[in-house]
This record gives sequence, structure tokens and C-alpha cells, in this order.
Amino acid sequence: LLLLLSMSFLFFLFRQVFIYLRMVIEGVIFENLKKSMRNKLFSNYLKADSEYHDLTPSGEFVNIIGNEVHNAIKGVMVPVNIAVLSVTSASYLVALFLISWEVTIVTILILLAVIQLPKYWIKLSKKVGFNLVNVNSKTIEFLVEKMRSPRLVYLSGMIDSEIIEF
Repeated sequence: LLLLLSMSFLFFLFRQVFIYLRMVIEGVIFENLKKSMRNKLFSNYLKADSEYHDLTPSGEFVNIIGNEVHNAIKGVMVPVNIAVLSVTSASYLVALFLISWEVTIVTILILLAVIQLPKYWIKLSKKVGFNLVNVNSKTIEFLVEKMRSPRLVYLSGMIDSEIIEF
């Protein structure tokens, strides 16, 4: 019993240390990638010809810099997170197998059954994600365009209609 409690405590302690290290490293990588991507996008935007600037609404570009870069980097980090979680899960399964192979087999069967549920959610989230990008782009584009000339809206007496349109 003492051996089991000691092993459990050590596994818990190692888990907490690894979770902390993963969070710190992931945060640093995430923010560096985000900064690099935003700098590159802004640099390319400034170097683009005037035809591109005329065709691309500024609200859409602001949305890309503000929201979509963040979401794209999160998407890039998913495979890294899956790899880390896979190694962690494999370690837990080995430890479980050493303690009790019967419990390990039951655990694997339960995990295989539970994995089926998120497949449906993933399919739905892809569709919702495309819709959110579209709505965010249009909303920010609308706001940027209106914020350029608030006095014009005020002087034309169109405040109420602009609020309704928003």
C-alpha cells in the first residue's frame, strides 16, 4: 500500500511539473508565432500595390490581424498539443498496466467508446468556424468604415438607421 501511495504521489507531482512547463513553453511559442505572423502580414500589406488596398476592406484586414491570426496559431498548435497529450496518456497507460492490467484494459475500452462522441462536434465546429470568420469580418469592416466618418453619420441624421444596421 505504501508503494502504491508513493507511486501515485510521484506521478501526480511529475504531472503537475510537466503541465506547468508545457503551459509556459506553449505560451512563449504561441505569442512569438502570433507576433511574427502579425508583423509579416502588416509588412506585406504595406508593400502591396494600391489595387490590393482598394479591393481589400480595411475592416477585413483588421479582423485578420486581430482575430484570425490568433485562431490560425491555435490551429497550428493543435497537433503539438495532441502529441504532448498522447505521450502523457501513454505514460499513464504504462503506469496503469504496471499496477493492474485488468483495469488498464477496461480503461482502454472506455476511452475508445468516449472518443466517438467528439467526432460529431468536430464536424459541426468546422461549419460554425467558417460562419464566425465571415461574421467577424463583416462586423469589423462595418465598424471601421463607420468610425472613419462619425460626424457624417451625425450630420446626415442617420444615427438610428446606422444602429439598426449594426
